[in-house]
Amino acid sequence: MLRRTLLIVVFVALVSAGPAFSQCGDPSNILSNDLCGFDSAASVNETTGWWNMVPEMAGDPEWGTVVQSATGGRTSAGTMSGTSYDNGAPPMGWGSLLGARYCMPLSVTSGDTLGFGGWANITSGTVNQCSVVLFTSGSTDCSSGALDQAFRDNTTIPAGVWTKINDTNVTLTATQDAVAVEIRLSCTANADFTVNLDDAYIGPDMVPVQLQSFSIE
Repeated sequence: MLRRTLLIVVFVALVSAGPAFSQCGDPSNILSNDLCGFDSAASVNETTGWWNMVPEMAGDPEWGTVVQSATGGRTSAGTMSGTSYDNGAPPMGWGSLLGARYCMPLSVTSGDTLGFGGWANITSGTVNQCSVVLFTSGSTDCSSGALDQAFRDNTTIPAGVWTKINDTNVTLTATQDAVAVEIRLSCTANADFTVNLDDAYIGPDMVPVQLQSFSIE
């Protein structure tokens, strides 16, 4: 089971300075600190972890490129820096898109609840929205598609400010057993843009950013 016993401690200081708290330090976060905070080059690599949201079928749009940057992070030095791809203006095209995804082999039992999300900082241009999706899969490489899925779209993403994607703390509750989960972070716009993505998280009953959680052994 993914569930862990958690002692939730509310700090007044964290509530008043909530945006500074990093989900990377939450023991409920299944992602490693590096895959959460992108502090090493290996954390953004198509063969070892994060990668571009490549088209899955002929005719699908392109989803830009991501690289690891040693600076610009939200709560630690590194970040996943993305550059959008211009697929042409609607209605004939898909607009400018940027996205990344990560598939993790993980045993999920029906009834397990997972929180998920990340943070975006638009460094140039303007976006229409940023989104986060989590789905469970029956295949360890997530190629068989979704068994259960949950998502959140944020339509207010001001440039130059770290904004939490999944600001309402949407969770996914599994209705069937699965062997993997995949998280996708993406932003869409009418013109080219660049964005930093950071502090990604997936975890059983992940708490809101203002709360600190400690596992009990």
